[in-house]
Amino acid sequence: MLDANYKPGFKVKLHHKDMAIVMDNAQETATPLPGAALIAQQMNALMGAGDSELDSSAIMRALERLTGENLGNGK
Repeated sequence: MLDANYKPGFKVKLHHKDMAIVMDNAQETATPLPGAALIAQQMNALMGAGDSELDSSAIMRALERLTGENLGNGK
């Protein structure tokens, strides 16, 4: 993350899929998962921005877009 190296290890599209399963199960069981909901939203944002093939650590990109700051390179 510090080097903004988002070569795939566990791709955003797979994390997105898994988070959808988590959120579906949480809804079915009426289990509140606010932290997981935030991550699911960030994965949705990455998917929408075309970052599906990057490593899930690219969540930094979604956060940078929200803040307008470059958070990943230590500057």
